[in-house]
Amino acid sequence: VNRMQYALLAEAFRLVDDGVASPEDVDVGISQGLGLRWSFMGPFQTIDLNAPGGVDDYFERYGSAISRVIKPMDNTRPWRKETVAKIHAAMRKEVPSDLLQARLKWRNERLLRLAVHKLVQKPGDMSAKPTGNYKIAWVTAPDQKTADSIASGVLGEKLVACVNMIPGVKSMYSWKGKLETSQEVLMLMKTKEDLVSKLITQVVKLHPYDCPEVITTAIEDGHKEYLSWVGESVSKVSK
Repeated sequence: VNRMQYALLAEAFRLVDDGVASPEDVDVGISQGLGLRWSFMGPFQTIDLNAPGGVDDYFERYGSAISRVIKPMDNTRPWRKETVAKIHAAMRKEVPSDLLQARLKWRNERLLRLAVHKLVQKPGDMSAKPTGNYKIAWVTAPDQKTADSIASGVLGEKLVACVNMIPGVKSMYSWKGKLETSQEVLMLMKTKEDLVSKLITQVVKLHPYDCPEVITTAIEDGHKEYLSWVGESVSKVSK
């Protein structure tokens, strides 16, 4: 990690030292450009989506131009075909060619969500404190049958408006002094802040685990009509 950080820092320093960009320009370029996608995708995953045929196609199209740009740099080296092929094979193992368009759509949606998140933050607000009273509860279950049962239970009690389920989540954790690995179902439950206490109680009651995971995060903003629907779909708490 340090080698990659130092390489980026060295180039950022050269840009300023050569008068190409100001320190502010460099920071904006990283935080508002590369940083957005690099917060959830690496450089090889990024270029794999930047040409229709993936890594092979990317270097075929842009390798020469990139080489001309980086030739004066201290850390330049030729694009060895063996290394390009190795990277391309790794990308195809992660995302087959026929799924690249779906992966591209996923990348663009993640970028949009991250950009919106940054946009709604108040200037100078380092804590990003929640502004609404809507919550997402994260709950894991050992299998789909258990997840369905818990979801039905909390929906039936009107403690949540919606439960999204993500199967096949790999979890690694320490339990009673041992390192454990398991496949779980992750549930994302939409609710209101004043129902969280009752929701936790009900999940613990329905859950087979001795210590079930129930954590919440604030919904800072969103589609107003959807959030109104969430509020209308759950129980009203008596004052």
